Amino acid sequence: VEYSYKSKNICGFYADADYLMLCIYFNHFENINAFAQILYEEDKELFVWFKDKFPERLCKCPSNRRVSFAGEMRRICGLSNRAEILNPNPNDVEKALYILKKYRNISAL
Repeated sequence: VEYSYKSKNICGFYADADYLMLCIYFNHFENINAFAQILYEEDKELFVWFKDKFPERLCKCPSNRRVSFAGEMRRICGLSNRAEILNPNPNDVEKALYILKKYRNISAL
C-alpha cells in the first residue's frame, strides 16, 4: 500500500505473514540530504534513528546515489529514495509519523 500527497508518494507499507516494512519516500536523493541536515541540527537522536533507516546499496547500477547524512556519505538506491523501517515497533511508528509531518511541512523540499 502506498500513500500520496500532492501527487507524490510519501509513505507505504509492505507486509506478509512474518514481515512488515514501513517506508517514507523522499522522491529525490537531494531531499534526503536536505532533510538529514535539518534533523541533524534539530534533534541528533532522531537524526541517528533516521540515518539508520537507509540501507546502503553498493550496486553498480546507474541509479545508485550518494547521500550525505551530516557529512557521512552513504550509497542508496536512487530508484526508491526511501527510508525503510523493518518490523516497526510503536516507537518507530511514532518517529516515522513525526518525520512525515515535518517533511510535509517543509515547502522547500
